[in-house]
Amino acid sequence: MQKKLPQATNAVLALKPITISKKVISSNASTWWRSSATDKEQEEMVFYFSATGNSKYVAERIGREFGGQVINISDATRNNEYKYQVEDEEKVFFIFPVYFYGLPNLVSAFIKKVQFTGETPDVCGIGTYGGSCGAVDRMFKAALKGKEVHFRAFYKIKMVGNYVLMYKMPLPEEQTMILRRADKEIDHCIDAIRFHFRTSFHSSIGFGAVSKIAYSFYQDKCGTKKFFAENSCIGCGLCQTICPVEAIQMEEGRPVWTKQQCVHCLGCLQRCPVEAIQYGKKTKDRGRYVNPILK
Repeated sequence: MQKKLPQATNAVLALKPITISKKVISSNASTWWRSSATDKEQEEMVFYFSATGNSKYVAERIGREFGGQVINISDATRNNEYKYQVEDEEKVFFIFPVYFYGLPNLVSAFIKKVQFTGETPDVCGIGTYGGSCGAVDRMFKAALKGKEVHFRAFYKIKMVGNYVLMYKMPLPEEQTMILRRADKEIDHCIDAIRFHFRTSFHSSIGFGAVSKIAYSFYQDKCGTKKFFAENSCIGCGLCQTICPVEAIQMEEGRPVWTKQQCVHCLGCLQRCPVEAIQYGKKTKDRGRYVNPILK
């Protein structure tokens, strides 16, 4: 019988109240973040996609820091919500996990369809990753091509990787250390956004070619044929509820993958409360990971 691994402690990433302090920057400063003359509170737009909670956590930190409304890309896609009104000096963030050095299919599709009316927004991307970012910044910038937006910066936050199809999940102690370091990286990211976009991530040109090759493997691996639920399944239906592309249906109390392709976010597998969902023979003894924000 497989012994269930304990998860990283919730205390690591407990959301703390953050005092928002918008400092006025001189008009000749080369920075994105400026308060208006009246220092009025602005609501930024923070779009995010997250299956196991990493990008959701970053999005909520950014939203709380800059007073933004946090929008789940999965929900917006299900509800066919692609049009957004942009106010004067409003900023737009896209926060998502890095898949095979690139963007998740759902994020790419959303960016392609999203429309901003009113003012032209300044856009910043933030990628959460477990191994390497590759040239995801270049892919993100390319996805924005043709949009009425101003691309300003891209940042990366190293967090716990969740692609259990290729590697074992870190032990709980290592998860905790990674998440603690991630909190510091988020702090640095917030400072960089507010003051001159310093330390913005720029991948090398050589990484662009490597990323294209790696990303092609992701496109080939998005099939659902190997997903299945073991007899330990309790029929809770969580997998169906959280699937961002509605690829799962409950039939006679068991999940059935009814679409040939999905986004391979692994939310169904990682968040199953009894670890009943597997992908072929690869995932049985590799542990699980869910960011504490989802517990």
